[in-house]
Order: sequence, then C-alpha cells, then structure tokens
Amino acid sequence: MTNAHGEPDTTGAPHPTGHPAVTRLYARLVVSDGARAIDFYRDALGAEESERYTGPDGRIVHAMLRLGAAAIAVKDADAGDPPPTSLGGSR
Repeated sequence: MTNAHGEPDTTGAPHPTGHPAVTRLYARLVVSDGARAIDFYRDALGAEESERYTGPDGRIVHAMLRLGAAAIAVKDADAGDPPPTSLGGSR
C-alpha cells in the first residue's frame, strides 16, 4: 500500500478491506548449512547479520540479514523445512 506520494505506507493503518496492511515482507531461505550460507552472503554480497537464533543443538532456527534496503531470513533445514536438495533443488 502506498501513500499519496507513491511511497510505502508505514502508518500501520488497516487496508481498506479491513485486513491489516503488510508492512514487511522478506524471503526465508532454508539451507543445509546456515552458518556457512551467512558467511557466503556476507562475503559475496556484503550482507549484515542483524539477528540470529539457534536451537539447543546449535542449528540456526532464524537469522535475519540486511542487503542494503532488502532483508532475507536464513535458517537451517529441519523436518518441518526440508533442504532444497530433498525436493530436487540445488543447495
């Protein structure tokens, strides 16, 4: 949703349909080695890690990266979120 100037509406006002407005949207990447992927995104793309949460086993359950104005989330694959390779994708 945009304001009268064509800029994103960040007021948090509900959408005319009565549903809340989407104020933040980002991709979540499920990878087989989250720590290694984050290092790669940092080195190759200049990503900055803003948060990281790990489970008791040390696996990343959520990490947020900033790439300029964009944001992406990264997490280690698990039973609920299988790695792309298990679905015929690449790592």
